[in-house]
Amino acid sequence: MEMTLSHGLEKILPGKTLDLDDTLSDENRTITEQALGNMTLLRESTPDPDYLFYRMANGSFKLHRTPATWTDARLLCYDEGAELASPEDEALLATMSKVLLTSRQPPLYVFTGVVSQVDPDILKPSDYTNSSLQLCNFVSTLQLVSGTPLSAMPARWAPEEPDNVNHGDNCLVLQRNGLLHDAKCDDVYPFICYKRLTTSGFNFCGTDTDYIYDKSTKSCYKFHTDVATWHEAYATCSREAGHLAIANSDVEAKALSRMFPKDWGVAAIGFSYWRKDLWATIHGETLSEAGYETWGNGEPNDWQVQRCGAVFADGTLDDIGCLRLSGYICEKKSI
Repeated sequence: MEMTLSHGLEKILPGKTLDLDDTLSDENRTITEQALGNMTLLRESTPDPDYLFYRMANGSFKLHRTPATWTDARLLCYDEGAELASPEDEALLATMSKVLLTSRQPPLYVFTGVVSQVDPDILKPSDYTNSSLQLCNFVSTLQLVSGTPLSAMPARWAPEEPDNVNHGDNCLVLQRNGLLHDAKCDDVYPFICYKRLTTSGFNFCGTDTDYIYDKSTKSCYKFHTDVATWHEAYATCSREAGHLAIANSDVEAKALSRMFPKDWGVAAIGFSYWRKDLWATIHGETLSEAGYETWGNGEPNDWQVQRCGAVFADGTLDDIGCLRLSGYICEKKSI
Protein backbone atom coordinates (compact mmCIF):
# COMPACT_ATOMS: atom_id res chain seq x y z
CA MET A 1 0.00 0.00 0.00
CA GLU A 2 1.41 3.38 -0.96
CA MET A 3 2.02 5.80 1.89
CA THR A 4 2.57 9.49 1.20
CA LEU A 5 5.25 11.47 2.94
CA SER A 6 2.66 13.39 4.92
CA HIS A 7 1.18 10.13 6.18
CA GLY A 8 4.64 8.99 7.23
CA LEU A 9 5.23 12.25 9.09
CA GLU A 10 1.85 11.93 10.80
CA LYS A 11 2.99 8.64 12.28
CA ILE A 12 6.21 10.20 13.49
CA LEU A 13 4.45 13.31 14.82
CA PRO A 14 1.15 12.19 16.43
CA GLY A 15 -1.46 14.91 16.28
CA LYS A 16 0.36 16.83 13.54
CA THR A 17 -1.35 16.61 10.15
CA LEU A 18 0.85 18.32 7.57
CA ASP A 19 -0.13 19.35 4.08
CA LEU A 20 3.11 19.69 2.17
CA ASP A 21 1.45 22.08 -0.28
CA ASP A 22 0.79 24.57 2.53
CA THR A 23 3.26 27.14 3.78
CA LEU A 24 4.72 25.77 6.99
CA SER A 25 5.13 27.87 10.10
CA ASP A 26 8.62 28.13 11.53
CA GLU A 27 7.62 25.72 14.31
CA ASN A 28 6.16 23.14 11.93
CA ARG A 29 9.08 23.57 9.54
CA THR A 30 11.51 22.77 12.35
CA ILE A 31 9.45 19.75 13.39
CA THR A 32 9.22 18.58 9.78
CA GLU A 33 12.96 18.92 9.23
CA GLN A 34 13.64 16.96 12.43
CA ALA A 35 11.26 14.20 11.34
CA LEU A 36 12.80 14.01 7.89
CA GLY A 37 16.21 13.89 9.52
CA ASN A 38 15.12 11.01 11.73
CA MET A 39 13.77 9.13 8.71
CA THR A 40 17.09 9.65 6.92
CA LEU A 41 19.03 8.50 9.98
CA LEU A 42 17.01 5.30 10.22
CA ARG A 43 17.45 4.59 6.51
CA GLU A 44 21.18 5.27 6.42
CA SER A 45 21.97 3.38 9.64
CA THR A 46 20.07 0.17 8.85
CA PRO A 47 22.73 -2.58 8.89
CA ASP A 48 23.63 -4.03 5.51
CA PRO A 49 22.59 -7.70 5.84
CA ASP A 50 25.74 -8.83 4.01
CA TYR A 51 28.20 -7.22 6.45
CA LEU A 52 29.50 -9.24 9.39
CA PHE A 53 31.07 -7.62 12.46
CA TYR A 54 34.47 -8.84 13.71
CA ARG A 55 35.46 -7.52 17.13
CA MET A 56 39.16 -8.19 16.52
CA ALA A 57 39.23 -5.66 13.68
CA ASN A 58 36.61 -3.33 15.21
CA GLY A 59 34.51 -3.26 12.06
CA SER A 60 32.28 -5.10 9.60
CA PHE A 61 33.31 -6.97 6.47
CA LYS A 62 31.60 -8.02 3.26
CA LEU A 63 33.13 -10.42 0.76
CA HIS A 64 32.25 -9.58 -2.85
CA ARG A 65 32.63 -12.78 -4.82
CA THR A 66 31.98 -11.23 -8.23
CA PRO A 67 35.38 -10.16 -9.60
CA ALA A 68 35.94 -6.52 -10.50
CA THR A 69 38.81 -4.26 -11.48
CA TRP A 70 40.58 -2.42 -8.66
CA THR A 71 38.89 0.88 -9.54
CA ASP A 72 35.42 -0.69 -9.70
CA ALA A 73 36.02 -2.56 -6.43
CA ARG A 74 37.06 0.64 -4.69
CA LEU A 75 33.97 2.47 -5.95
CA LEU A 76 31.59 -0.35 -5.03
CA CYS A 77 32.92 -0.27 -1.46
CA TYR A 78 32.61 3.53 -1.42
CA ASP A 79 28.98 3.32 -2.56
CA GLU A 80 28.27 1.00 0.38
CA GLY A 81 29.79 3.47 2.85
CA ALA A 82 32.88 1.29 3.21
CA GLU A 83 36.47 1.09 2.04
CA LEU A 84 38.46 -1.53 0.18
CA ALA A 85 39.88 -3.67 2.97
CA SER A 86 43.65 -3.66 3.40
CA PRO A 87 46.07 -5.43 5.78
CA GLU A 88 46.90 -2.21 7.65
CA ASP A 89 47.65 -3.98 10.93
CA GLU A 90 47.78 -7.47 12.42
CA ALA A 91 44.09 -7.44 13.33
CA LEU A 92 42.94 -6.50 9.82
CA LEU A 93 45.31 -8.97 8.20
CA ALA A 94 44.10 -11.82 10.43
CA THR A 95 40.45 -10.88 9.94
CA MET A 96 40.73 -10.66 6.15
CA SER A 97 42.29 -14.12 6.09
CA LYS A 98 39.55 -15.39 8.40
CA VAL A 99 36.82 -13.93 6.17
CA LEU A 100 38.32 -15.79 3.23
CA LEU A 101 39.04 -19.08 4.97
CA THR A 102 35.60 -19.33 6.63
CA SER A 103 33.56 -18.39 3.57
CA ARG A 104 31.89 -20.90 1.29
CA GLN A 105 34.17 -21.70 -1.66
CA PRO A 106 36.74 -19.10 -0.57
CA PRO A 107 38.48 -17.25 -3.41
CA LEU A 108 42.24 -17.65 -3.65
CA TYR A 109 42.95 -13.91 -4.00
CA VAL A 110 41.20 -10.61 -3.25
CA PHE A 111 42.13 -7.06 -4.18
CA THR A 112 43.37 -4.84 -1.35
CA GLY A 113 43.32 -1.05 -1.10
CA VAL A 114 47.09 -0.97 -1.60
CA VAL A 115 48.19 0.56 -4.90
CA SER A 116 51.36 1.98 -6.41
CA GLN A 117 51.78 5.73 -5.86
CA VAL A 118 50.89 7.01 -9.32
CA ASP A 119 49.21 9.99 -10.91
CA PRO A 120 45.80 10.05 -9.15
CA ASP A 121 44.07 11.32 -12.30
CA ILE A 122 45.44 8.70 -14.69
CA LEU A 123 46.23 5.26 -13.32
CA LYS A 124 49.14 4.20 -15.49
CA PRO A 125 52.13 1.85 -15.19
CA SER A 126 55.11 3.24 -13.33
CA ASP A 127 58.28 1.85 -11.79
CA TYR A 128 58.02 1.40 -8.04
CA THR A 129 59.70 -0.20 -5.10
CA ASN A 130 58.13 -1.52 -1.92
CA SER A 131 58.58 1.83 -0.22
CA SER A 132 56.57 3.64 -2.91
CA LEU A 133 53.47 1.54 -2.39
CA GLN A 134 50.91 3.43 -0.35
CA LEU A 135 47.48 2.66 1.00
CA CYS A 136 44.70 4.38 -0.94
CA ASN A 137 41.90 5.29 1.42
CA PHE A 138 39.24 7.09 -0.63
CA VAL A 139 37.01 8.68 2.00
CA SER A 140 35.21 11.20 -0.19
CA THR A 141 34.19 11.77 -3.77
CA LEU A 142 37.50 13.63 -4.20
CA GLN A 143 39.25 10.27 -3.90
CA LEU A 144 42.04 11.66 -1.73
CA VAL A 145 45.05 9.44 -1.03
CA SER A 146 46.30 9.04 2.56
CA GLY A 147 49.70 7.73 3.12
CA THR A 148 50.15 4.55 5.21
CA PRO A 149 53.17 2.91 3.53
CA LEU A 150 53.32 -0.79 2.84
CA SER A 151 56.48 -0.93 4.93
CA ALA A 152 54.34 -0.12 8.00
CA MET A 153 51.97 -3.03 7.36
CA PRO A 154 52.44 -6.55 8.71
CA ALA A 155 51.62 -8.42 5.48
CA ARG A 156 54.50 -10.29 3.82
CA TRP A 157 55.21 -10.94 0.17
CA ALA A 158 54.64 -14.40 -1.28
CA PRO A 159 57.75 -16.16 -2.58
CA GLU A 160 59.21 -14.50 -5.71
CA GLU A 161 56.94 -11.49 -5.21
CA PRO A 162 56.76 -8.70 -6.16
CA ASP A 163 57.69 -9.41 -9.76
CA ASN A 164 56.08 -6.32 -11.32
CA VAL A 165 55.80 -7.85 -14.80
CA ASN A 166 56.53 -5.19 -17.44
CA HIS A 167 56.21 -2.55 -14.72
CA GLY A 168 52.44 -2.95 -14.92
CA ASP A 169 51.54 -4.61 -11.60
CA ASN A 170 50.45 -1.51 -9.73
CA CYS A 171 47.89 -3.11 -7.39
CA LEU A 172 48.19 -5.70 -4.64
CA VAL A 173 46.08 -8.78 -3.99
CA LEU A 174 45.98 -10.78 -0.77
CA GLN A 175 46.14 -14.54 -0.92
CA ARG A 176 43.90 -16.33 1.55
CA ASN A 177 47.01 -17.50 3.42
CA GLY A 178 47.80 -13.84 4.17
CA LEU A 179 50.62 -13.32 1.63
CA LEU A 180 50.77 -10.49 -0.91
CA HIS A 181 51.11 -10.60 -4.69
CA ASP A 182 51.33 -7.70 -7.11
CA ALA A 183 48.76 -7.63 -9.92
CA LYS A 184 47.46 -5.47 -12.71
CA CYS A 185 44.78 -3.02 -11.59
CA ASP A 186 42.73 -3.76 -14.71
CA ASP A 187 42.63 -7.48 -13.94
CA VAL A 188 39.55 -8.66 -12.06
CA TYR A 189 39.49 -10.24 -8.60
CA PRO A 190 37.00 -10.65 -5.76
CA PHE A 191 37.40 -8.11 -2.95
CA ILE A 192 36.41 -7.32 0.64
CA CYS A 193 34.74 -4.11 1.79
CA TYR A 194 35.36 -2.89 5.33
CA LYS A 195 33.28 -0.57 7.53
CA ARG A 196 35.08 0.78 10.55
CA LEU A 197 33.02 0.83 13.74
CA THR A 198 31.71 4.26 14.71
CA THR A 199 29.53 5.33 17.61
CA SER A 200 27.32 7.61 15.52
CA GLY A 201 23.95 6.70 14.09
CA PHE A 202 21.06 4.57 15.29
CA ASN A 203 22.00 1.82 17.74
CA PHE A 204 19.98 -1.37 17.34
CA CYS A 205 21.28 -2.59 20.71
CA GLY A 206 20.13 0.23 22.99
CA THR A 207 22.20 2.85 24.74
CA ASP A 208 25.19 0.64 25.54
CA THR A 209 27.33 1.15 22.44
CA ASP A 210 29.61 -1.76 23.39
CA TYR A 211 26.83 -4.13 22.30
CA ILE A 212 27.25 -5.07 18.65
CA TYR A 213 24.37 -6.09 16.39
CA ASP A 214 24.98 -9.28 14.41
CA LYS A 215 22.88 -9.60 11.29
CA SER A 216 23.19 -13.38 11.12
CA THR A 217 21.43 -13.92 14.46
CA LYS A 218 19.60 -10.58 14.84
CA SER A 219 20.96 -10.41 18.38
CA CYS A 220 23.39 -8.08 20.13
CA TYR A 221 26.61 -9.18 21.83
CA LYS A 222 29.16 -7.59 24.14
CA PHE A 223 32.55 -9.04 24.98
CA HIS A 224 33.61 -8.09 28.50
CA THR A 225 37.38 -7.93 28.93
CA ASP A 226 36.98 -7.04 32.62
CA VAL A 227 37.51 -10.57 33.87
CA ALA A 228 35.08 -12.10 36.34
CA THR A 229 33.95 -15.44 37.73
CA TRP A 230 31.16 -17.21 35.87
CA HIS A 231 28.52 -16.18 38.45
CA GLU A 232 29.74 -12.56 38.48
CA ALA A 233 29.51 -12.55 34.70
CA TYR A 234 25.96 -13.93 34.92
CA ALA A 235 24.99 -11.07 37.25
CA THR A 236 26.63 -8.39 35.08
CA CYS A 237 24.81 -9.53 31.95
CA SER A 238 21.52 -9.49 33.89
CA ARG A 239 22.17 -5.91 35.07
CA GLU A 240 22.66 -4.93 31.43
CA ALA A 241 19.20 -6.34 30.59
CA GLY A 242 20.79 -9.30 28.84
CA HIS A 243 22.13 -12.73 29.71
CA LEU A 244 25.28 -14.78 29.28
CA ALA A 245 25.39 -15.63 25.59
CA ILE A 246 24.02 -18.95 24.36
CA ALA A 247 25.05 -20.59 21.10
CA ASN A 248 21.80 -21.82 19.56
CA SER A 249 23.31 -22.88 16.23
CA ASP A 250 26.51 -23.17 14.21
CA VAL A 251 25.71 -19.69 12.89
CA GLU A 252 25.53 -18.23 16.39
CA ALA A 253 28.75 -19.98 17.43
CA LYS A 254 30.47 -18.22 14.53
CA ALA A 255 28.91 -14.92 15.66
CA LEU A 256 30.38 -15.44 19.15
CA SER A 257 33.75 -16.28 17.59
CA ARG A 258 33.73 -12.97 15.72
CA MET A 259 33.31 -11.10 19.02
CA PHE A 260 36.72 -12.18 20.35
CA PRO A 261 39.34 -9.45 20.64
CA LYS A 262 42.85 -10.27 19.47
CA ASP A 263 44.80 -12.67 21.71
CA TRP A 264 41.78 -13.83 23.74
CA GLY A 265 41.38 -17.60 23.77
CA VAL A 266 38.24 -18.36 25.80
CA ALA A 267 35.20 -16.58 27.25
CA ALA A 268 32.45 -17.64 29.65
CA ILE A 269 28.96 -18.10 28.17
CA GLY A 270 25.57 -19.27 29.41
CA PHE A 271 25.64 -23.00 30.13
CA SER A 272 26.84 -25.19 32.98
CA TYR A 273 27.14 -28.75 34.32
CA TRP A 274 23.96 -30.21 35.88
CA ARG A 275 24.89 -33.85 36.34
CA LYS A 276 27.02 -36.48 34.63
CA ASP A 277 26.71 -36.18 30.85
CA LEU A 278 24.19 -33.36 31.22
CA TRP A 279 25.18 -29.79 30.36
CA ALA A 280 22.36 -27.26 30.10
CA THR A 281 21.91 -23.57 29.30
CA ILE A 282 20.83 -20.91 31.77
CA HIS A 283 17.41 -21.19 30.11
CA GLY A 284 17.08 -24.81 31.16
CA GLU A 285 17.70 -26.47 27.79
CA THR A 286 20.22 -29.19 27.13
CA LEU A 287 22.89 -28.20 24.66
CA SER A 288 21.22 -30.42 22.08
CA GLU A 289 17.85 -28.77 22.67
CA ALA A 290 19.47 -25.33 22.45
CA GLY A 291 20.83 -26.26 19.02
CA TYR A 292 24.60 -26.40 19.43
CA GLU A 293 26.86 -28.90 21.22
CA THR A 294 30.19 -28.83 19.38
CA TRP A 295 32.96 -29.16 21.97
CA GLY A 296 36.57 -28.24 21.49
CA ASN A 297 39.12 -30.98 21.04
CA GLY A 298 39.18 -33.17 24.16
CA GLU A 299 36.42 -31.19 25.92
CA PRO A 300 34.74 -31.42 28.36
CA ASN A 301 37.69 -32.79 30.27
CA ASP A 302 37.12 -32.21 34.01
CA TRP A 303 33.46 -32.10 35.06
CA GLN A 304 34.40 -32.60 38.72
CA VAL A 305 36.16 -29.21 38.82
CA GLN A 306 35.24 -27.37 35.63
CA ARG A 307 31.46 -27.09 35.88
CA CYS A 308 30.80 -23.83 34.07
CA GLY A 309 30.53 -23.22 30.34
CA ALA A 310 32.71 -21.23 27.98
CA VAL A 311 33.50 -20.86 24.30
CA PHE A 312 36.85 -20.93 22.54
CA ALA A 313 37.81 -18.25 20.03
CA ASP A 314 37.05 -20.70 17.22
CA GLY A 315 33.43 -21.09 18.44
CA THR A 316 33.74 -24.56 20.00
CA LEU A 317 32.66 -25.18 23.60
CA ASP A 318 34.84 -25.49 26.68
CA ASP A 319 34.35 -26.31 30.37
CA ILE A 320 36.02 -24.00 32.90
CA GLY A 321 36.14 -23.64 36.65
CA CYS A 322 33.29 -21.48 37.92
CA LEU A 323 35.71 -19.43 40.06
CA ARG A 324 38.13 -18.87 37.19
CA LEU A 325 38.50 -15.23 36.17
CA SER A 326 37.86 -14.89 32.46
CA GLY A 327 36.33 -12.66 29.85
CA TYR A 328 32.69 -13.29 29.01
CA ILE A 329 30.08 -12.55 26.38
CA CYS A 330 26.66 -11.06 27.12
CA GLU A 331 23.74 -11.29 24.72
CA LYS A 332 20.46 -9.44 24.32
CA LYS A 333 17.83 -8.99 21.67
CA SER A 334 18.06 -6.10 19.25
CA ILE A 335 15.60 -3.23 19.45
